[in-house]
Amino acid sequence: MDFASIAGPDGERASLSSYRMKRGMHMYKVLLVDDERMILDGISTVVDWTSAGTELAGTARNGIEALDWIRRHPPDIVISDIKMPGMDGLQLAAKVSEEYPGTRFILLSGFGEFEYARLAMKYGVKHYLLKPCNENKIMEALREIAAELDQAEQREQFIRRLRYGMEKVLPHVKEQFLKEFVTNKMYGGATGTITAGCSSWSWRAERSG
Repeated sequence: MDFASIAGPDGERASLSSYRMKRGMHMYKVLLVDDERMILDGISTVVDWTSAGTELAGTARNGIEALDWIRRHPPDIVISDIKMPGMDGLQLAAKVSEEYPGTRFILLSGFGEFEYARLAMKYGVKHYLLKPCNENKIMEALREIAAELDQAEQREQFIRRLRYGMEKVLPHVKEQFLKEFVTNKMYGGATGTITAGCSSWSWRAERSG
């Protein structure tokens, strides 16, 4: 593969990590899968994981090893070669999409297998990189996925806050409604069905007392 190091100064990496932590954004965990040791080591070394909002959590040499790793330490993103012994990248994507539908995939494919890789669309795979590829393409795909995951996380946080707010507010809304309901009855502000209903309730309360 054609790799050219783009790793920035350590200060820049630390700065990005601090920025994400301040905003409550964690570094997304990546599993790298390839049966060729040279490619595995090359990608592991030259990709600036931190600047893409990610961290390399582990590596695997084939799909079977990768699936076992995923079941023990579910990652956010998997970068996998397609052609591997035992279980190929497409089979791995199919299995993971069933068990961990939120996991994102980046597939690495040789020219001859590129059309075959498109079948992975039904497993939610959006990123295919042709071999030989450089780290810039991998970084671009990682940043795109990290941005998508950030947006999904922000939506989840918004929904949780909204639900929590509604759960806190609704009892007060009900109480206020009852207070206004009774006040309207006492001062003759309610008419029609509401007055009739309140009169009936008041009558039952007086009888039971």
